[in-house]
Amino acid sequence: MVSISPEVDSHSSGQSALRGVTEDEEEGRKEAEAPPWKRADPPFPSKEEAVAYFYDSLSKLPLTRRALREFNRRNEAKAGLAPTATSVCSPNQNGRVTVPKNSSPGLRRFARQGGPDLSDLRWCSAKEIPSSHSPSKTSTASKMSTMKTSCRKTSAYHSEFQVHLIDHGIYPDGYALNGQYLPGPSNESEIRDIFARPRPSLSESHFTEEDFLAFKAKNRQATNEPMVMQKPFSVILGSDVGIQSGSQIPFSNLKVLTNGTLVEGNPDHFDGAPRAQIAPQIREELGSYICPSTNWLDPALPNFFTEGKGPSGSAVVGERQACYDGVLGARGMHQLRTFATENTYDGNAYTITSTYCSSGAGTLRIFASRPIPSTNPNSRLCDYHTCELGAWVLTSTRKQFCEGVAAFRNARDWAKEQRDVVIAAANARLSQMNGHAHTQPQTGLADGRPKPRRKRQCGEGSPNRAEPQPKRRRKG
Repeated sequence: MVSISPEVDSHSSGQSALRGVTEDEEEGRKEAEAPPWKRADPPFPSKEEAVAYFYDSLSKLPLTRRALREFNRRNEAKAGLAPTATSVCSPNQNGRVTVPKNSSPGLRRFARQGGPDLSDLRWCSAKEIPSSHSPSKTSTASKMSTMKTSCRKTSAYHSEFQVHLIDHGIYPDGYALNGQYLPGPSNESEIRDIFARPRPSLSESHFTEEDFLAFKAKNRQATNEPMVMQKPFSVILGSDVGIQSGSQIPFSNLKVLTNGTLVEGNPDHFDGAPRAQIAPQIREELGSYICPSTNWLDPALPNFFTEGKGPSGSAVVGERQACYDGVLGARGMHQLRTFATENTYDGNAYTITSTYCSSGAGTLRIFASRPIPSTNPNSRLCDYHTCELGAWVLTSTRKQFCEGVAAFRNARDWAKEQRDVVIAAANARLSQMNGHAHTQPQTGLADGRPKPRRKRQCGEGSPNRAEPQPKRRRKG
């Protein structure tokens, strides 16, 4: 259970109060701007050590270019071949070696005669040259590029990403744990029934055969991922009535999911709740789980995500990204539900993710993510599992399109209902703890910030003191 401290006055003094940002939120913003390897618990001293720890912690090391670069970097470090500072006799920008004027005459004469005899170094590998020799410009640039590349954080585009998630208790669809396949969520049949509900906007009178052909044309015209999200996905999305959404917003404010060696979440589309809907005290305590960014206008508590892929995109990468996004959302829902109901695991899923790949036939896939009891309680509190709930080929027939898009839009509405329920329960629980009703929407601005304190006018009553009684007139 997450403990919530007693509510404090949200009208802090100074410039932070006028902007509606408390000192704790200001510190959280500064912490969110730090790279993930610095926000790890405990933080890594350097990015190189974070990358080294990432590969050392993998249960199975795949043979990839990134793994080979890290292997070469370690071998060069052991052999003392790390790039050194430029010496006085190293090549200049034109590739020529110059000898300073203040050098000894013998050194200048030695250089004019061609330098040392290197005939005994024939067939010698470059790595066998002692570290005292100045490396050439090309080799130095190559080593620097190798070190820079090996220090990049791992993303879903690398095969090590999936192994890393599994090692930290984040299991994809169809994964067998200890020889047994993980079952779906307890409310899987309920969610599937909701998917099958008809949508009036997809009836024959509203979405005709011509509209379906126009969608196929937009899907064919989308040659890259941004165009996929702009053209065909906009038709799938429909109208955003009462749902706050965002896109391409790095989740830099969230606590790192594993050990700080993965990239930050950055879904192509996600739905969340307005921050004004959540009590300020809850936002302050659970902000690193439910507020993806420090921008007040961005949605909070996201639990619906979509990843799009163009014709040259990979469906496998999209599934990895959807699994990663879903776990970030399921963790936030789990934290808020734990505070609201003290019910840690009920077997249900409250987070939906989806992928749309325009290549081939335009495939839409929908998944559900949920927390499960940890298989290693000593190292982590819980594990997560992602399960596929359905797949549709949207460019096949109009009927197939309507079924898939109806499931997508119904899933969005259902995810919003789950957000509203858990937020209302958390606000009610906080009101019980503080002993008063939560009236936050009336005391804050539209974007969730507290109203700045205004000066009390002369004669205006104070809420903390009784109203002054009128003076009695003396008799006589």
